[in-house]
Amino acid sequence: MNLLLLNLYLLQIILSEYDPNKAISYAKRWALDRNPRYHDYTGMGDDCANFVSQCLIEAGFSTSGCEGNYGIGETIPMVTNLEKCLVKNGWTKYTSMPSVGIPKGSVIIFNSNQYTALVVQGGTSPLIAGHNCGNDQWMVPANWGTKTYFTYKPPGIIPPFRYVNGYDTSDKNNGYAGDFGKPIIGLKIKSGTYTVHIKDGNWLSAVKNNRIAGNGKPIDGIAIKGGVIYRVHIMGGGWLPAVNGYDFHDDINGYAGILGRAIDAISIKGNTY
Repeated sequence: MNLLLLNLYLLQIILSEYDPNKAISYAKRWALDRNPRYHDYTGMGDDCANFVSQCLIEAGFSTSGCEGNYGIGETIPMVTNLEKCLVKNGWTKYTSMPSVGIPKGSVIIFNSNQYTALVVQGGTSPLIAGHNCGNDQWMVPANWGTKTYFTYKPPGIIPPFRYVNGYDTSDKNNGYAGDFGKPIIGLKIKSGTYTVHIKDGNWLSAVKNNRIAGNGKPIDGIAIKGGVIYRVHIMGGGWLPAVNGYDFHDDINGYAGILGRAIDAISIKGNTY
């Protein structure tokens, strides 16, 4: 058996109306300028939270019901209130940079609510855009002060499930990865070759070596090369028998899953995932 060291990330479906690409497009247009449709708070302290909330609103984020959304278009001029609104809307808060980085469209708050900016290029060394009392910024490093990170939850976004290394379907802490009732939409393995089948779709092209297999839609089949033993749990059903093949035409041992039934958990023997 060709044993692989597998690092598996399972990405679960979470619905979000916020579109980070639209937020970045808006930031690119107005980071070094002022949109006349909104009030400019530069002469009243700072325009940073007002600008970031503009980016979010223009991208589908709603400030309805949030404290301090008194700006034109329901923007939020104060950083403290923007933080409360992000948390209220389910954004994840990090007091340190996640090991896998942060996605574009996230928000960074600096020095305990003194300043905020939008992440326009993600990763572990993000670039930001913001309004800061005449020192406006576009695509500059976020490399000063203490930072708090707020990430939205689009389909398939980090953070991933934590690593486990067990092979025990009765051990929800270390025996498998997944969340029953929430379909998996992506698979990431550190080394080797693997692919997934999209529910009501097709098998995607195989990927390898830490690339994500998936397109943001529920997965109903998984195939891993190399004789690896693996099994999956069907949403609304149970665990299927283990397989170790890699053959799309072999629905007994060539892949894990039942086409047409979404997968919500996976367990891999002898590997970290």
